Amino acid sequence: METQHNNEIIITWEKFRDNIRRFWWIILAAVLIGAVLALSTSASGKTVPDDSYMAESVFYLKSSDSGAQNNKEALNNYVDAYRENSLEASGEARLKTLVNLMSTEGVKQEIVQAMAERGFDDYKFDDGQVELIPEERLLNVTVKGESEEETLAVAEIYSTVIQTKISEMSDDLEVVLLQEPSENVRVEHVSVPGQSTSVMKFAFILALSLIAALIALFICSLWDKRFRDKNEVPALQEVPLLGQIKIEKVSNDSLDMTAFLLSQYVEKQRYHSCAVVSLGSKKITEELLEQLSGGANKILSDKKIAVIHDSDNKYAELESSGIDEVVLAIGKNDAKIAEVEDTVNILKIMDKKIVGIVYGY
Repeated sequence: METQHNNEIIITWEKFRDNIRRFWWIILAAVLIGAVLALSTSASGKTVPDDSYMAESVFYLKSSDSGAQNNKEALNNYVDAYRENSLEASGEARLKTLVNLMSTEGVKQEIVQAMAERGFDDYKFDDGQVELIPEERLLNVTVKGESEEETLAVAEIYSTVIQTKISEMSDDLEVVLLQEPSENVRVEHVSVPGQSTSVMKFAFILALSLIAALIALFICSLWDKRFRDKNEVPALQEVPLLGQIKIEKVSNDSLDMTAFLLSQYVEKQRYHSCAVVSLGSKKITEELLEQLSGGANKILSDKKIAVIHDSDNKYAELESSGIDEVVLAIGKNDAKIAEVEDTVNILKIMDKKIVGIVYGY
């Protein structure tokens, strides 16, 4: 993964990994926040009962002066109700008016009061509990509830209110109850979200939190301009890498190997002398440079490697030494890219040649 912007902001996997190590608390905080949100969301979710009860009733609106038989046996078939030709056209409009009237607050209060008289003191009417479907001159009423007793009570009260409202609306219309609520009470099984759904929801929220944390780390990496690779500085891309030293263990194999490679490279290139210039005092310490140059000088016969520490007068020391070949010892994740670029430009102005690079990490 490598992203470059104006040759200054570069994101590599190594840089992103370093920022994960540096800002690990961002990921931890995101996971904890996601877990709290997931748990609070699950706790606040409403539990749906396993079973719900439904009671259906059917009303037929007819004109009071029609020639149709006014008894339930003559109208017990829906087909007969649809085919009756003596109905007035105004009945359908009044049926729609009735539906609107039944959704008013006044009707709701009547139902709640009637339920309280039947012993349901804690009952609260819900708009979604009753469904009214007008079809031609028929009105289908479906009442839902959590218990059979409550459902049947609401359905009976609702039927009584409908008949009362029809009689109040007009004298030339009457309503016939084709199906009593008690004739059709059934249990409807409701599928309750199982544990797997909760787990998926929990995992989804955690995944979003983790993605948000990674985006935050990516933004941190965009603004991270510390040096990690010579390819981040175009002028150093062709300069050979002579070794990498682990600073946690100064006397380790990586230091000895780097000293050996440095000495062999200087001897092979037949340089009379070479200066090791450090960048990044936290990773490239004076002790590390002394051990590196001392190990290389022991291997060389007559070639000497000088050390130029990262200080304010390092360029003056380099100029006074008369050495033209320079090896940059750069602290990874320590020296700034801009600092390395400035050093490269200054050495170019001083007519010094950068012949190699050593990393400290």
